[in-house]
Amino acid sequence: MKRVIIVKEGQWGGIKEEDYLPLVNLYREVLERAEVPGPYGDGKKEKAARVEVVATVAEAEKKIKEAPLNQRIDVVVFISRGVEVEAERLAKSYPKTRIVVFTGLIPEGKIIWVDKAHCADPKMIENIVLHS
Repeated sequence: MKRVIIVKEGQWGGIKEEDYLPLVNLYREVLERAEVPGPYGDGKKEKAARVEVVATVAEAEKKIKEAPLNQRIDVVVFISRGVEVEAERLAKSYPKTRIVVFTGLIPEGKIIWVDKAHCADPKMIENIVLHS
């Protein structure tokens, strides 16, 4: 089971931090419901993630640093590009932890990386290429 941290901190433009709470709750619920095939090939499923929501980047980093090796934090999710600098720093400092930033506005002048295994929907391809 992956350990996931969602960070509430961050804002961009005129959107306030508290405006992101519905997104934080949605992402938490989706990830908590996610399942993966069980280890025995018997068709049973098990939870894919253990999700924790934290208030700040500093709190997330503390949890990454203090996690025992067998309980490391696998993914840190940010809900705003307002934490871009902190997200980049965490990615460099903790390369085994995946850093995901959800944003409504793709930063200009940056590479947009898209996992083609997760982007087979025609509308999604159109949105990424033509409207990002």
